[in-house]
Amino acid sequence: LADTLRSLNDPRKILAEALRMLGEKLQVERVLYFEIEEDDETILILDNYVREGVPRLTGYASLDDYGKARKTLEAGQNLIIVDATTSPDMDEKDRAAFAARGIRSGLVIPLIKNGRWMATLGVHHSSVRTWTENEVKFMEETAERTWTALERAHAQEKLRASETLYRTIARSIPSGGVYVVDKDFRYLVAEGAVTEAFGLS
Repeated sequence: LADTLRSLNDPRKILAEALRMLGEKLQVERVLYFEIEEDDETILILDNYVREGVPRLTGYASLDDYGKARKTLEAGQNLIIVDATTSPDMDEKDRAAFAARGIRSGLVIPLIKNGRWMATLGVHHSSVRTWTENEVKFMEETAERTWTALERAHAQEKLRASETLYRTIARSIPSGGVYVVDKDFRYLVAEGAVTEAFGLS
């Protein structure tokens, strides 16, 4: 998984591949990844992997739909549901939300960064399922690796956007230039008419 994700640069492809690999490995009906919005009350589902015939969950949803399960995830604890109809880790609010989505069992891994619940990786099943320790560990590793890969890809996108902006600015300065270096003083951007005089073009 780590090698596969490192070879990808597009955040959408990274997420799609991570969810697919996890879904096929665990043989589950749905895998999804969502982020917590800044209001801490809304989630945005970024992508799903689903088996044929299983509906995708997309868009925004309210955390207010959940009760005890939400508190567990906010505390940074995994939510391990063998049977949603009887699980002691769920209240009636949670059971109603799971039932509405056809979920009988699930494994949900929260990603806590700098003390805040930032994102979640979850798998769903329409039947009762006991999750093994190895499956839980694999989910945890996949969640962290997916987060790391996405952060790297987003950083690269921002860098490319910044470089494009700097080059555009440089071209608008007659006889001038823009230079951007990294922490080791290597040139990331050397753009503008004056760069030719210094042999940097």
